[in-house]
Amino acid sequence: MAETVKYLVIGNPARHSLSPAMQNAAFDFFGEGRPYSFRELTADELPGFAEEARGKLKGFNVTAPFKQAIIPLCDVVNEEAREADSVNTVKVIGGKLYGYTTDGYGFLEAMRTALHIEPSGCRFMILGAGGAAGAIARELKNDGAAEIMIVNRTREKAEKLAESVGGRVAAKAEAPEADCVINCTALGLGPDDDSPLAAALVGRCRAIFDAVYLPTRLQRLAREAGVKIADGRLMLLYQGARAFEIWTGHAAPLVKMQLALNRELEARK
Repeated sequence: MAETVKYLVIGNPARHSLSPAMQNAAFDFFGEGRPYSFRELTADELPGFAEEARGKLKGFNVTAPFKQAIIPLCDVVNEEAREADSVNTVKVIGGKLYGYTTDGYGFLEAMRTALHIEPSGCRFMILGAGGAAGAIARELKNDGAAEIMIVNRTREKAEKLAESVGGRVAAKAEAPEADCVINCTALGLGPDDDSPLAAALVGRCRAIFDAVYLPTRLQRLAREAGVKIADGRLMLLYQGARAFEIWTGHAAPLVKMQLALNRELEARK
């Protein structure tokens, strides 16, 4: 690691991440330069990275597929992250790793802002059962969701998540029954990725939240069908802002972070 790098986002892939642009805008606002970068790892490299981070980093973000794998490598995991079975933010203090999740918070703020949906009394379908899905499901449960339906390729993982939040395993065909369908799969990160929902189903949905912040086929199908759709940009913004506050104790400069995020997205078109 370069000596000036004190914060990272780790994942596989990670080079596509917009977090460096957004976080460096926040650090620069407080006169701390641009200490945030990315690093791609394999699963075998994760334990070694965790040890390296103890002495060289002040904090890091965790993205797919390591949000659950990082948990046993942390010294302390807060209750929220433990319940969600997901860590996306780690703070390094005195050589110890402290794990948090900010995904659920980021999602709720984004859903309220972009779709004007409050969880209380509403029915939700979550596509996927990984770290982000767990954090989101927990937030929905705690905010009074009437029903949480989980759809995942691996039924065992879907059952585990559903049981943890008092939800149930569902089929994609039930999507129109939900007040909001939330895509927590990675479909959309690849340029040739298909939609996690068939076009006929998308057109019957009430609202869709796609946690992928890049343009996806799911988002295009929803817009063509006139379905309310939000992408993951605001979720990324809000979860990143909370992570910044955990690391630094400063109130996140949301306007600066959002401007940097939008500029980076435009530059990639």
